[in-house]
Order: sequence, then C-alpha cells, then structure tokens
Amino acid sequence: MIEMPPSEASRRIRRVALGDILYRSARQHGTRCAVVDGDQLIGYAELDARSSRFGHWLLAQVGAGRQV
Repeated sequence: MIEMPPSEASRRIRRVALGDILYRSARQHGTRCAVVDGDQLIGYAELDARSSRFGHWLLAQVGAGRQV
C-alpha cells in the first residue's frame, strides 16, 4: 500500500456521522421523498425516525466493552 499525505481538499472535509446527515436532511426536507422501495415512499423525516429507532436498538444489543 502506498502512503500519501492528505490532499488540501481532504483536509477541508469534515467527518460527519450518518445519523447527523439524516437528522439535518429530515429537518430540511421533512416529508419529501427520500427512499422509494417498490410502491412504498419514505420521506426524510420517517427515514430519520426509523434510523434512530434502529440505532437505539443496536446500542441496546451491544454491551460496554464488546467489539463490533
């Protein structure tokens, strides 16, 4: 593997959690369509709510000190 120093562009990119992106998108776009699954449409706010519930469920399944 070749190690290269970070480029100027990569230094400007902030690391952002996916949950934060969904949260902001839900606030900005609300019920606008985010996902189409067959004939089911899911808006940004619903996608944020579902991902939040799933994230909390995942946290409840993993105890402190466990490797994931």
